[in-house]
Amino acid sequence: MREIRYPLLVVIIGALLVGCGTDGSSGTASPQVVSSSATLSPTGADATPVATPAGPSPSSTAPETSPLTREKQAALEAAFAKHSEPDLDKCTGSTPLTNRACGRELTTASKVANETVRRLRASQPEHATLLYGPIFTTATQLQQDMQRLRDPIPCYGLSKAPQPPPQLAAEAQAICAEAADIFKTRYRIFITQVLA
Repeated sequence: MREIRYPLLVVIIGALLVGCGTDGSSGTASPQVVSSSATLSPTGADATPVATPAGPSPSSTAPETSPLTREKQAALEAAFAKHSEPDLDKCTGSTPLTNRACGRELTTASKVANETVRRLRASQPEHATLLYGPIFTTATQLQQDMQRLRDPIPCYGLSKAPQPPPQLAAEAQAICAEAADIFKTRYRIFITQVLA
């Protein structure tokens, strides 16, 4: 029985070696067996045509700026050109109550907002509120913030009212710093609305 299995085993191994593409001596693959799966493709009636994309994909093209956004940006740029861009970093929590440089920057920001609104109203006289309502609302709030910086405490030289007495100076300083922070935050919101 053992003599029968051994020759049978040799025949099976030989068949496997031939089927795997080796010549049984060098262990190298025969040229006929080497192929690339990348070159295999269906042919005849079962072949499905592969669509080739035409032109750039939608994600590779930058979105076009809308006419409304361009109009808002143009109004803001014109306001900057007329009044300059404010440097609100001159107003910090420790800026002295009498610092007029801070007051000038706050005033400039207020003027930029007013000029932007004026230009937007002029560009769309009939539909300005409908188109730019949130911007107008924020600009109105900025003017109210400026009024709080002027009265009752004359913050940063924004009014000619007398300064508070020395015993109230620290409290007045804190009130003005908080009012300036509110104004600065609201101004950033205004700019974001215009550039959106």
